Amino acid sequence: MKTASGKKKFELTFGPDGKPIWPKRPEMTPERLEAIKQLDELRSGKDEDMPEVPLAAIVYVKDYTEIPLANEAYALVTVTGEGKKTWKLAIRRGAAKPRTKMLFVSSDAALPIEPRYRNEAVTRCKEKKYRFGVAVVPRLLPHVQRHIYRLNSGVLYPLKDFPELKSLKKGTEVSAQLNIRSQKTMKALMIAIPYRKS
Repeated sequence: MKTASGKKKFELTFGPDGKPIWPKRPEMTPERLEAIKQLDELRSGKDEDMPEVPLAAIVYVKDYTEIPLANEAYALVTVTGEGKKTWKLAIRRGAAKPRTKMLFVSSDAALPIEPRYRNEAVTRCKEKKYRFGVAVVPRLLPHVQRHIYRLNSGVLYPLKDFPELKSLKKGTEVSAQLNIRSQKTMKALMIAIPYRKS
């Protein structure tokens, strides 16, 4: 039996004696052992450091590899930004294609309230209200998953949702153009301009 998402649903069956019949564990082939090792390395961020990334920029998807044993839901992509700078991201399978340009948004971004940022195929966003003086400014914070790749630094949005960016070159910083601020800056402004009721 399959769930609405298409995944196989586990159903416990019972033998003639009334005892449960548990599914057999997958055979530990060399390929499976290698896949487990690869997933463990991604989860630990072994021999890697958190990359320094732009707040929001046009990037080029250089490489796309599906991650085995990651619930058949994740892929590892390598993107290039300004110059020859490259870094990796774990994204949902099928959310990017190799040799295409995409919009990279960092985990520190505070996005404007626009429907195009609430793309469930990319990420979930939570709304946060920043209070400055008498003003309340709502922003969307992207949820960056790190349970598959510990050094995940942001998310990728398809450029079809951002037609004003399509002609821009790889590496172009677009945070000002898209009115994206960093969460760090927003928090600093909250301290500098204490909230007061009007």
